[in-house]
Amino acid sequence: MIKKYHEYKLILEADETEEEVDQAEEVEETEEEVEEPDTEEQNNYAQNATYYATEALNLIELKLIQLFEEPANKEDIDPTSYYAQGIELMELKKTDMPLNKTLILKFMDSQYVYHILFTIKIDQGLIDQKVSKDDSTDITTCGLKFKKYDLDEDLIGQLDRISVNIDEIDQDFIDKLNAELDQKYSIVGDDFEIEYKDE
Repeated sequence: MIKKYHEYKLILEADETEEEVDQAEEVEETEEEVEEPDTEEQNNYAQNATYYATEALNLIELKLIQLFEEPANKEDIDPTSYYAQGIELMELKKTDMPLNKTLILKFMDSQYVYHILFTIKIDQGLIDQKVSKDDSTDITTCGLKFKKYDLDEDLIGQLDRISVNIDEIDQDFIDKLNAELDQKYSIVGDDFEIEYKDE
C-alpha cells in the first residue's frame, strides 16, 4: 500500500545544484538564430523576453501543483489522482540561467522517484512564432527531461523532449511518459498508476 504523506515541500528559489544545472543544460538544444524582430509586437517581446518566459513557467507550475493538491471537497476526490494514490510531491523549484528558465519537479511513489525538468528558452516566444507562422509571441512549448530513479536515487532511465505543448501537460501526459520509459527500459512490476483518457 502506498504510504500517504500529509505535507509536501514547495521550494521556489533561484539556487540550484551543479547536477541540476547540467540536467537543465542538456535540455537546451541548439536552435537556428532567430531573426531580428521587425514588428512593434516583436520588439516589445524582445525587451520583455524574461517576463514572458517566467509567466509560461508559472503556468506549468500551477498545473503541476494542482496534480498533488487535496481537493477542498473530499467527495470530489478522483481515485486515480496522484493525491488519492498517495504519490508525494517532494520538491518543486525554479532555476535561472542566462539563456533559459527551468522548473524542476520531483515526486515519488512506493517504488520510484521521478524528476521532470521543464525548460523554456528566453526567446521561446519568437521560436514558437516562426513554427506557427502567426503574429503571436505567446510561449506555447517547452523542453522536457523525464528521469526515473529507484528509491536509492540510482537512475533507471530517462526520456528527452525538445518540444512539448504546454497545454498538454497534465497527469495523463506524465503517466504516458512513464509508460513509454518503462517500455523503453523494459521495466516491469511498476506501481505507478497509468490512466488513459478516452479519445
